[in-house]
Amino acid sequence: MKYAQIAVNAPTAWPRSFTYAIPSNFHVFIGSAVWVPFGKRLLQGIVLNLTDQSPVEETKPIAEVIDSHPFLSEAQVELAGWISRHYLSPLFESAALMLPPGFERRVLTFIEALPNTSAEAIDVLTPMQKKIYDFLLTSGRLDVRELKKQVPQKQIEITVNQLTRKGLILKTTELERARISPKFKDYVTLSIDSQKAYEEASRLLAARKAPKQADLLKFLMEAGEPVPIARAKQNAKCSDGVIKALVDDGLIQKAKIGKTTTLKVISERASEALNNLRGEKGDKQWGEVLLLLNKSTKPLTTSEVRAKSGAPLTVIQEMEEKGWVSIEHIRLTRDPLTHRTFSAASPPKLTPDQESAWSQISRSLQKEPGAPSVFLLHGITGSGKTEIYLRALEQTIALGKKAIVLVPEIALTPQTVDRFASRFPDRVAVIHSKLSPGEQFDEWQRIREGEFDVVIGSRSALFVPQPDLGLIVIDEEHEWTYKQHDKTPLYHARDAALKLAELVGAVVILGSATPDLESYHRAKKGDYRLLELPNRVGEFHKGAFPSLPQVEIIDLRQELKSRNRSIFSRKLTRAINSALDLHEQVILFLNRRGTASFVQCRDCGHVMRCRRCEITLTHHESENSLICHQCNYRIPPPTTCPECWSRRIKFLGIGTQKVEEETAKAFPRARLLRWDRDVTQGKYSHEEILKKFQDHQADILIGTQMVAKGLDIPLVTLVGVVNADVSLHLPHFSAGERTFQLLSQVAGRAGRGRRAGQVIIQTYSPGHYAILAAARQDYNAFYEQEIIFRQQYGNPPFNRLASLVYAHTNAKRCQEEAEKMANSLREERDSQGLANAAILGPVPAYIQRLRGRYRWQVMVRSPDPLAILSRITIGQGWTADIDPAGMG
Repeated sequence: MKYAQIAVNAPTAWPRSFTYAIPSNFHVFIGSAVWVPFGKRLLQGIVLNLTDQSPVEETKPIAEVIDSHPFLSEAQVELAGWISRHYLSPLFESAALMLPPGFERRVLTFIEALPNTSAEAIDVLTPMQKKIYDFLLTSGRLDVRELKKQVPQKQIEITVNQLTRKGLILKTTELERARISPKFKDYVTLSIDSQKAYEEASRLLAARKAPKQADLLKFLMEAGEPVPIARAKQNAKCSDGVIKALVDDGLIQKAKIGKTTTLKVISERASEALNNLRGEKGDKQWGEVLLLLNKSTKPLTTSEVRAKSGAPLTVIQEMEEKGWVSIEHIRLTRDPLTHRTFSAASPPKLTPDQESAWSQISRSLQKEPGAPSVFLLHGITGSGKTEIYLRALEQTIALGKKAIVLVPEIALTPQTVDRFASRFPDRVAVIHSKLSPGEQFDEWQRIREGEFDVVIGSRSALFVPQPDLGLIVIDEEHEWTYKQHDKTPLYHARDAALKLAELVGAVVILGSATPDLESYHRAKKGDYRLLELPNRVGEFHKGAFPSLPQVEIIDLRQELKSRNRSIFSRKLTRAINSALDLHEQVILFLNRRGTASFVQCRDCGHVMRCRRCEITLTHHESENSLICHQCNYRIPPPTTCPECWSRRIKFLGIGTQKVEEETAKAFPRARLLRWDRDVTQGKYSHEEILKKFQDHQADILIGTQMVAKGLDIPLVTLVGVVNADVSLHLPHFSAGERTFQLLSQVAGRAGRGRRAGQVIIQTYSPGHYAILAAARQDYNAFYEQEIIFRQQYGNPPFNRLASLVYAHTNAKRCQEEAEKMANSLREERDSQGLANAAILGPVPAYIQRLRGRYRWQVMVRSPDPLAILSRITIGQGWTADIDPAGMG
């Protein structure tokens, strides 16, 4: 007997796996997806290991194998186990990251009342039982979930089980319908040669030009005797001209019988004539279909044939039966790139800096002895990091391997795909959440079948089944969007990529102009190979111009003193007007959406807050709503204060919508575009906005962090940071680093063409080290200052952090549970003698109330938080976040 260790899709199952027996007629592999009995339910599972012995005496057998081929490779199974252990997440949820889109399905339970039940059995039912039974009699077969909605009773499940045992209702189960499946269409093609199709179509269409003659001739043939002319005309609904035509052709004859003029068939060729007049099968549509297919240069779907020929499906099916056409059931590929075309591009000459970096990566790809496997490519904005990625991909493919390229934002995907698809036509796949479920499904399947050399996407693209993986590129590796934060497992794509590369023997390139401080620290220690690109490629290829834009810091406090109440400093106003005069383009950056950050009563000070979350509501004028950016709660803007009824309501703070309004007023001649989450709900929104700006259909682009990353638009000569302080004072140890990175990245969008660039940073904190370093584009100066603070306070990279957040609808219960957890952590720390581990809290979370639940937080700061966390029980209501990127 063989056994399988299986991760089961049940919340109560984690973090362990379960042992099941493998029936002898089942073919099960590591990575196979199966159905297994779990309690009274049938659940999905992933096979993690195969053994000859079971650690338990009694095992249930696997119920069904979902697919004959394993969904996960052995390396992916190992990666799932590592994610589960490293991020304290359920095994199945960790493995589910690598499953195809739409994989998860439930077993649905249906119930129906059994009729013809004896009166005695009905009489002894309780009122509740009788109510349920009568309801099912009238409703018919019903999903149990639907019954619970229709009859909202607390004891509904118990009652259903009682009625089942009494034999009054029948309970059955079946699989939920697959949410995503392959898409098929029927195509029609000719089964006869083109010449014959043309001849038949001509004959059929020519014959059908005399339908009334055919109707009359058929009627007379069926009559078999002379028919009065009036009766014949009435039956065939024809005119005297139709009769004359048949008489002239010698097919029928007029004759007088008494006083009545009659018609009769006189020709032996009447049957042949009828076919010619009417067409074979008596249908002109046959000819139309043949003519349409004969003219078409590509196969046509049945719906296209029906629409263009007017023929119903039955006619096409009859033609197939006769052997004139064939209908093929063909699977369609939902390709997200079909609407785009790519021009082939040749590789440029490398700069000396690029040559030096590339030679080291090349040796590693060729597996030279002693070559490193992880590179940190630190290059200033515009230094040609993408060309290094492209060279690495080219060599990877030449060596018979494939690659994955990660980008931090969906917004970057269109431009990245352009660059990569131009070098590798028809060999690039794209995966991200903006694709339709069908597109995601088809891309996943095609990747699994090895159709693509390069897969590009956001963090989830790391888990696609790319075979023979030889290279992983993580562009803008410092971005915190690589950290999943909204559902378990709360993994970081960069760390998961490093583990996957280790398992499959792939090379990793981490690229950034502003590397994550922890990554840079590891490179300085020698864990990664550090490669530097200190110069822009434009200086080497295009002639002399400043390698980096000129940056100027504007003190907004001085602007206020000079009575400038505009969101634009005088310097920025002049610079925008100058750029518009020269037909150049401008980017205005503010990392906050909406029109106003909060709404406050000027009399009592009341601030409008979300009723479910402890955060202020943001005003969005375009929707005339106050919106919670956490739970999407919406209310109309108040006209009076709900606390004191004052009408002195003030809209304070600014967001990108407000910047757009103020820009339109200050620069009426400028064409504006806004790029933030509020205007990118559509499938191709990012792509459309980027193309409009690239094509110079707008002069000024206003946006959040989406405009700060990766854009390479030659006509952008000016970048204005409306307020650099938005992220500077957040209560997180990395606030300074994030501010530096954002400012450096957005500044790097200016001056990437032949024209010199200018950056104007507006701030109330002009002396802050992060802002000063960003203005100088001096990463090393920032690093040296920031690393001192990190070491002083024991923050990463000198320790790791783990956040535990408890959520509950009762505030007191929430605090009590957090205090219990903190005590448990301290006891475990002390029992292990871990003097270098600190337990911080409990304290209210940064957002104390979220979606109606209160939240308290406990932090563990230690070289290895898992040494403590893996030894305690983390119960329901708790969320564990290892290496958190946010405030909790």
